Amino acid sequence: MRIQEEGPTNGNKLVLGASLHPANVHARLEVLQKLEPIVGDVFADIGCGRGAFGRMLATRCKHVSMVDIQAENISSSRQLMADAHSVTVDFHCAPAESLPLSPESYDNAFLIEVLDHVSDVSICLKQVNRILKQNGHCYVCVPNRFFPFETHPVKFLGDYFNPRLFPFLPWVPPLHRRMATARVFTASRLKRLAAESGFRKSKIAYVMPPFETSGLVALRSLFRICGRSPLRILGVSIAAVLTK
Repeated sequence: MRIQEEGPTNGNKLVLGASLHPANVHARLEVLQKLEPIVGDVFADIGCGRGAFGRMLATRCKHVSMVDIQAENISSSRQLMADAHSVTVDFHCAPAESLPLSPESYDNAFLIEVLDHVSDVSICLKQVNRILKQNGHCYVCVPNRFFPFETHPVKFLGDYFNPRLFPFLPWVPPLHRRMATARVFTASRLKRLAAESGFRKSKIAYVMPPFETSGLVALRSLFRICGRSPLRILGVSIAAVLTK
């Protein structure tokens, strides 16, 4: 039976996420960097949120385009990037399915916890493929279906609840599709979507929970060990580098 990860099917709204905690940003960047060194001059941060990830990317390139569907996020990103004098930055309020960016102009594009929220995953990936230079890379992080806890609000009986109240929900696809407000993915489906969108190669890894609260340092160390074992497939996110 084919697993479906395309998200809610009962009319639930896909809830847009907030900017990542710095520990989460670092964790994802570390895994992506190990998959494929992040080098180049021109980057696109798509679904940039309030700029937490783009702020770190700005130390690695000469120009970054920041795109988000929410005007308030673009405003916050402008403020955060105001002192990033070592790079040039442009901002675009637009959906990921209709990028106002020039074709074959970017060395790297970043979709960090974005594909779980967009209206159409395939169109979004095709748009990213369009703007990348040949051999350019798309760095992706998405929620992992095999992580036992949903990480976004859950809709139940017409109201939204803390996802911690529904453990193992991602492991039950029929319920997840009815109650979820964001998509989850498997590595195999992400690879297939990438290939269908014109990417010729995919590298996959897993992001373990970073436990950003300082009191959970012991758990952080334990999960780092798990990340080097077969248990890594239970990571909170799938990290991927897609090559055009």
